[in-house]
Amino acid sequence: MFRPFLYVLNVRDARLPLVAAFGGAGYGVIVVAVPAVVDAHQGSTALTGLLFAGYSAGELLGGLALGAASRRLPSVRLIAVGQTVLAAGAGGLVLLTAYPMVMLAVLVAMGVSTAPVVITSSALLDDLAAPGVLGRAYTTMVAVGLLGAAAGAWVGGVLTACCGGRAALLLAAVTAAGAAACAVARRGTVVSRTQCSAERGSDGSCPTR
Repeated sequence: MFRPFLYVLNVRDARLPLVAAFGGAGYGVIVVAVPAVVDAHQGSTALTGLLFAGYSAGELLGGLALGAASRRLPSVRLIAVGQTVLAAGAGGLVLLTAYPMVMLAVLVAMGVSTAPVVITSSALLDDLAAPGVLGRAYTTMVAVGLLGAAAGAWVGGVLTACCGGRAALLLAAVTAAGAAACAVARRGTVVSRTQCSAERGSDGSCPTR
């Protein structure tokens, strides 16, 4: 029953599941918090739809930009930068509830940052997952992210009910900051499999940088 979640025992770097969990939780909180603050300050369901449309458009732009880029930051750094932008954006939304168009711009920027984080995290599995468990690794990463989103939505809903949407947005900022911290928690990451084959150590392990 729990076998799909045991792939992390065969992964050379356990940061990715933590990034997925914190990132998913932050998204779950935002899904609850943004409609709450819009309803409290603007009272417009249409505006809520526009804000999330902006977030989705940002994700599309971020994915296209990442695919078109000829030069990129190292993968772990890119994830950390993206999550830092998400943390700053969620924190900024707390101060911008009276300015819906500025909120829209912030959510677009958050969407632009989300896509590279998700894409890069998935791509890193090709290097980090042990041979023979890549399919299980992808399944687990998706499951961890969805569980994080579910937990974030639940906690965000409870927090919104008792303390308001702004408090929930602060929680979203904290979870995104947690994801960024996980991404840079340890120095070095496993190099690609091609490099690993050429540079494998005497003990059979891949080098880290």
